[in-house]
Amino acid sequence: MKLIVNTQTLAQALRFVGRRLPSDAPMPVMYGIHLTARDTGEVVLTAHDMETAATATVQAEVREAGTAVLPGRMLRDLALALPGTGKVELTVDGGRCLLTFGGTQLEMAVLPVEEYPAPHTATKTTVRRVDGGEFAKAVAQVAFAAGQDETLPMLTCINLELAGRNLSLTATDRHRMALRQIPFADAHRKVSPVRHLVPATALKRVAREFSRCQTVTLAVTDKPGEPLTIASDDGRTVSMRQLRPGGYPTGKKLNSILPDPDSYVVRVDVDARVLRAAVTRMTLLMERHVPMTLTVNPDTRRLHLYGGNGDSTRLSDTLDARQVQGEGMRAAFNPELLLGGLKALKSRVLRLQMISPHKPLLVEAADGDGLRFVLMPIRTREGAAVPN
Repeated sequence: MKLIVNTQTLAQALRFVGRRLPSDAPMPVMYGIHLTARDTGEVVLTAHDMETAATATVQAEVREAGTAVLPGRMLRDLALALPGTGKVELTVDGGRCLLTFGGTQLEMAVLPVEEYPAPHTATKTTVRRVDGGEFAKAVAQVAFAAGQDETLPMLTCINLELAGRNLSLTATDRHRMALRQIPFADAHRKVSPVRHLVPATALKRVAREFSRCQTVTLAVTDKPGEPLTIASDDGRTVSMRQLRPGGYPTGKKLNSILPDPDSYVVRVDVDARVLRAAVTRMTLLMERHVPMTLTVNPDTRRLHLYGGNGDSTRLSDTLDARQVQGEGMRAAFNPELLLGGLKALKSRVLRLQMISPHKPLLVEAADGDGLRFVLMPIRTREGAAVPN
């Protein structure tokens, strides 16, 4: 195999696939990066850890087609050392690889290509395109609500559901839930519902890498064990394992948790910065797990936040609301869980809606940002907020 490629192009591709090199591989060859040089002038670089696979396709002057597996960490470090301009000549002959750029030559041993396991690919998929920036934003907005308990892996995931003309993203840890929808770039075409359950941390990292793409392509399948594939127009692709969504509620069922908009008995519009600051003070100054009571007073158009139990430290904050509709109400919530949702909502004005002290609180942007955050209340005893 012999090829000549632009140094900057190669460095970008190596950095991208190098992030998927395993830290603890079941076989030594998986610590390598797989290269395929084609007569068409395409060079495909691949790395995977059996759960997530990355592929980058670059253009090069291919003088001799072939395949090879090269030491991954060395190539990843090489990406940091390559000059910003110029060409790299890569030659694989027998069991050795020689890279030449400028006056520098780097020689390394190759790994056995026949032992490299091919990453798992989907056979039959549903393909749709979405805006790259909107996709990254939506994933980041809902990821905070995913659980952290690895003994419940399903709750550490984000549920992606392609249905109709929209992509729906949902995450929940049973105490809170975040829901977001974004339209397909080809929204004129409807799609039959298909779901994919993906680990939230991994999906957030991948979505961030594609955030600057005008559009990204999602290829999903509901066949158990087959991956979700995310691809950009510049030749980068990531395939991610899915968990079986059986038992995880569908988007339609999750949306049914939200009452009809006309059933809310109180709506409050409040400055997002002021509310976030007040709840932050609660989380910093109150003992961990001490509930916070939120009281709506429609007569004074104010929100009253109170934290503390018995002889413990007590803290109260009174906030002026921009608008209050409905009757007064008091409910108790976990301030740490509430703060996560407030930070995810990117709006100057937030709308809080409640039906009763024992029903979930709905928080969303007053300007229709798109994210809906649902938080379960904490029961009260004798007029004071207490943990369950």
